Amino acid sequence: MKQYKNKKAMALLMAAVLAGSTLYNGVADAAAAIKLNKKTAKIAVGKSVTLKVRGTKKKVKWKSSKKSVATVNAKGKVTGKKAGKAVVTAKVKGKTLKCKVTVTKKQAAKKNAKTAGKKNTTSDISLQKKVISIVNKNREKKGLNALTMDEKLMKAAQDRAKELTKSFSHTRPNGTSCFTIFEKYKITPTASGENIAAGQRSAAAVMDSWMNSPGHKENIMNNRFKKIGVGLVIVPNDMYSYYWVQMFTE
Repeated sequence: MKQYKNKKAMALLMAAVLAGSTLYNGVADAAAAIKLNKKTAKIAVGKSVTLKVRGTKKKVKWKSSKKSVATVNAKGKVTGKKAGKAVVTAKVKGKTLKCKVTVTKKQAAKKNAKTAGKKNTTSDISLQKKVISIVNKNREKKGLNALTMDEKLMKAAQDRAKELTKSFSHTRPNGTSCFTIFEKYKITPTASGENIAAGQRSAAAVMDSWMNSPGHKENIMNNRFKKIGVGLVIVPNDMYSYYWVQMFTE
């Protein structure tokens, strides 16, 4: 983590880390719900994908609606047999979970080899701006200055949101502090903060989560901060789908 000479700034950074840990625990608790790791899957003939049931260690009973298209073994491994569609079901603890499987021809799989494994992600600037609007309404109620949306911070926050899909942490996938992203955009603050969240599908929902967490609220209501950037990455068919980041500087 980048060191700052100003002691108050360092306290804010620590608060950001602790705040993220608090919300991460909340996300981890949500993962306890019994669900499949995939709602849809696309494989080529002869290829396989393994489905997993999260939230329980009980024995799972697997079944394919069309074994001629796709088979599934006792460990949830789905193998494509011929082009077509099938539904793989997992029964556990009285629940029936489903994954829609599409099997493509081998040629199609070869054509898409370069993009295999890449997540199809989107964002929504209207939701990002809505978060900033709600932030400033909360600050206004307490007589605090409104935060200005900063283009460099918006880009930095968007990069961080993408990183959260790989590792939900204030530590970046490369092992450095979240604040090292500032170097890319030549941002040199003396005080900064970061809030992260996952799973909330609206600006109001994520702001409610942050405002009800002391560490996150401290960043949002900090009178030293003057600028804000908000990042959002939406990953279809992902367990949490929505990954949010707020970044603040003075």
